[in-house]
Order: sequence, then structure tokens, then C-alpha cells
Amino acid sequence: MSIFRCYLLISNISSFIITALAVWAIVVRNNNNSRIKGVVGSNSSSRRLQEECCRCICEWPDELQGCGQSITFGNEISGEIPRSIGDLTHLTSLRLNSNRLSGEIPDEIGELTNLIYLNLWTGYGAAENAFSTEVARPSIMKRCGRGSGAGTGGDKIGFDGTIPTTIGLLTNLRFLTLADNLLEGTIPTEMGRLSALLKLALWSNDLEGPIPDELRRLTNMIEIYLDDNDLGEEITPDVGSWTKLTHLDFRCNDFTGAIPSQFGLLTKLTELNIPAQEMTGTIPTELGQLTRLTTLELSSNEFTGRIPTEFGNLVNLRWLDIPANRLSGPIPTEVGRMRSMEWFDIPNSNLEGEIPSEFGLLTKLTHISLKNNELDGPLPRELGLLTNLKILELSGNERLDGRLPTELGNCRNLEILELYSNDFEGRIPTEYDNMRDLSRFW
Repeated sequence: MSIFRCYLLISNISSFIITALAVWAIVVRNNNNSRIKGVVGSNSSSRRLQEECCRCICEWPDELQGCGQSITFGNEISGEIPRSIGDLTHLTSLRLNSNRLSGEIPDEIGELTNLIYLNLWTGYGAAENAFSTEVARPSIMKRCGRGSGAGTGGDKIGFDGTIPTTIGLLTNLRFLTLADNLLEGTIPTEMGRLSALLKLALWSNDLEGPIPDELRRLTNMIEIYLDDNDLGEEITPDVGSWTKLTHLDFRCNDFTGAIPSQFGLLTKLTELNIPAQEMTGTIPTELGQLTRLTTLELSSNEFTGRIPTEFGNLVNLRWLDIPANRLSGPIPTEVGRMRSMEWFDIPNSNLEGEIPSEFGLLTKLTHISLKNNELDGPLPRELGLLTNLKILELSGNERLDGRLPTELGNCRNLEILELYSNDFEGRIPTEYDNMRDLSRFW
């Protein structure tokens, strides 16, 4: 028997399946491309589709027994959500990801006041994929591009129109994702009523306007993803009320102004991503209080001033990404305390002074990019201690000088070594022949 990818997950299976199916037109494909169709409008057709669906499910996962009344459809269902969805008032979980649904989200969704989990993400994969703690989302390497949708040939499919204000009636919601759709307009202020919300994902839509002040009431939030939209204006200092946050992603919007110093209150943060904006001002020293951070991405803004010496407190930081800003001053020697660092990326940022020898203490580093700055002086011999290093980009500084250190030959895992447009002298050390994996050296 072929196992379908479509499930009806209901703990009280008997009459509730018929009620749920009575409001849906469903097309399911199995592995042999056979089709089960049901346009449900009568008890007889409901029973037929119920029987067929029951045959397509081989077993009920043990962990779902007694979990409450929930529906999960995930097999390229197309069409719109019917307004009669509001009749399913006993639902606690509605997961409609991995489909080809479209149209507006009906206002009647607000009648499902028992909902704890609402997933209308267009993308493919497990329902939890919209949240990074449950499965790795394309985090650091993801760039702006309005998501993937569920379309083919580059045509994105998803829900359109605005986010219904009636979502604010779902005061039991803990997990809400409307990610990777075609939603537009502003984030409703009514969402500030969702005081039980733990995780919010609105990434990859066409949302605009500011973050509503009312969202400051969502003090239980653990993760928030607003990336890849057209949100703008200044980030409100009220973000400091989200003290339970572990993940915050605002990348690829149009935010302006400075990073509020209140970010320093979010001491449970492990990921902070605010790249590709129009933000200005200096990087607040208060970010040095976020000692649980593993990822900090501030690239492609217009930040000025120095890298805070307080960054030395970020001893759990693995990924630092601040390229394409208007920084100045030296790389602080305090970087030597960031012993978890694997990725250090600050090119194109007007940094000055010598490369600190303290880099030699960061033995987990695999990537260093400091190209196209205004660094000067010789390369520190301590770089030769970075035996895990795969990429070292120092080109375009023009004032790095002296002889190339022979110790760099100990970095046998190097794949990319860029040193051009500098003022080095002498021969290339023969020890560099140890770099057997080197594919680019210039």
C-alpha cells in the first residue's frame, strides 16, 4: 500500500472527519499518481472520501494521540480556503503548509478561537520548518528574494490580500506562520492581542509600514521572523520588551535609523539578523551584553563608528557578518576572547590599523574576510595557528606590507587565499606548497 503525504490528524476521529471534510474540496496524489477526488457536499460523498482517506493512512503516529483536534493537509492541495472554515470551532491545530493554496485568508479564520497552532506557510517541508529552532532555515546564507513559494517556473503561489484583523481574536495561538506568501499591507495592530504567542513567522511577503507598537505586548515570544518584506521606518525601542526572544530576523526590509540600545535587554538572543536595510548610526555597545549570541549579522547598512570593544564578551559567537558598512577605526584586540568564532566577515567597511595577532587564538575559524578595507602593517605570524582556516581574503587593502609569514603554510586546509592589491614584498614562501587544497591564490 502506498503511503500518502496527506494526513487528517484528529484525536476524536469518528464524526469530526466528516465535519472537516464537509468544508473542503481535496485532491490527493499517491506515489503511483492515482487521484482521490472529493468535492464534499453530502453525507454520502463525505463517507466515500473518509473511507478513501482512511485507507491512505497506514498508521497514526503515537505522539499525536490525544493531542486535541487538528488538521494537517500537505499534498499540493489547490484553491482557496472556504469561509466555512469558521465552522470548525473545535480546532486547536490547522497546518496547511506544502500546498498550492491561494486567495485571501478569510476573516472567518478568527472564529477558530481554540487554535494553538496556525500554519499557512506556502513552502514545502515539515510544518515546523518556518521556525529555525525546529529545523534549520536558510539563515545566514539566505539573501533577499521573496522566498520560494510553491510555484513552478518562478511563479510564486500563495495567499494574497492583507492579514485579516480577525487573527487578533485567536488569543490562544502560540505558533503562527504566514510565511512565504503574497500578503501585503501592514501588520495588523490587532496582533498585539496574541499574548500567548511564542513564535511568529511572516517572512517573504510584501508587508510594509512600521512594526506596530502593539506588538510590544507579546512578551512571551521566543522567535520572530519578519525578514524579506518591505517593512520600514525606525525599529521601535519597544523591542526591549521581548526579553524571552532567542531568534530575531529583520533582514531584507527598509528599516531606517539606529539600532535601539534596548536590544541589549534581549539577553537570551542566540541569533540577531538585521542586514540589508538603510540603518545608520553606530553599533550600540549594548550588543556586547548578548553573551548567548551565536549569530550576528548587520551587513549592508550604513553603520558608522568603531566595532565596539564590548564584542569581546560574545564568547559564544560563531558567525559575525558586518560587511558593506561605513565603519572606521581598528579591529579591537578583544576579538581574541571570541573563541567560538568560525566566520569573521567584515570586508568593504573602511577598517583601519593592523590585523590583531589575537586572531591566532580563534582556532575554530574557517573563514576570514577583511578585503577592501584600509588595514596596514604586516600579517601576524599567529595566523599560522588557524589550521581549520579554509578562506582568507585580505585583498584590496593596499597598505598591508612586509614579507608573507612562513607560518601561514601551516594552514593546510586553505582553499582560497586572496592577497592582491597590497604592498607585500619578497618571495612566496615554499611552505605554502603545503596548501594542497588551494584552488584560488592571488
